[in-house]
Amino acid sequence: MSFQKEYAGRPVIVKEPTYPTIPDRQALFKTAFLENGGSRDMNVDGSSTEQLFTWSPDPAEGEILLTRFQLVMVNLNIQDFFGFGNGPALSNGVLIDISLDTESSIWGNLTRNIDFTQLSTSHQDSEFSTKNNATQNGLQMDVTFDQPILVKSTLFSFNVTIRDNLTYLDYMQGNVFYSDI
Repeated sequence: MSFQKEYAGRPVIVKEPTYPTIPDRQALFKTAFLENGGSRDMNVDGSSTEQLFTWSPDPAEGEILLTRFQLVMVNLNIQDFFGFGNGPALSNGVLIDISLDTESSIWGNLTRNIDFTQLSTSHQDSEFSTKNNATQNGLQMDVTFDQPILVKSTLFSFNVTIRDNLTYLDYMQGNVFYSDI
């Protein structure tokens, strides 16, 4: 499509582009905590009854891009990479998975502190950091997806299942980071 416009007293033909234009917009990045019955605290006893911590998108938000997952654990005197926190290795572990409707994809099962560093596949970048001072130690796993996960359904959930007794931990919680599209 073209139209005529006057420039410096002379007619000029202006052609509009035939390709589609994408409007500028700013993505709003959000974070949400995985919860179990409204609680974020994952230092629970899941040894006899598994404790499921989950996050699902709000239907009002429509489609979103899931970009990152973070799991933080704080405990006194974490000395051993082959225990969990300052305790022994877990028997059943902390299961991390993504579910869509009836399908589930298991990411990993944490049973030892070293598992925080090893939860990485070819589709994600994983960062591991530690915090040490006189009173507490902390482990943090931060997984940023190389390709964000497009979530179109409210049947989607990001899950962490506690399958052992973690009440000896000072603190543990997980959260997801996402943006509207």
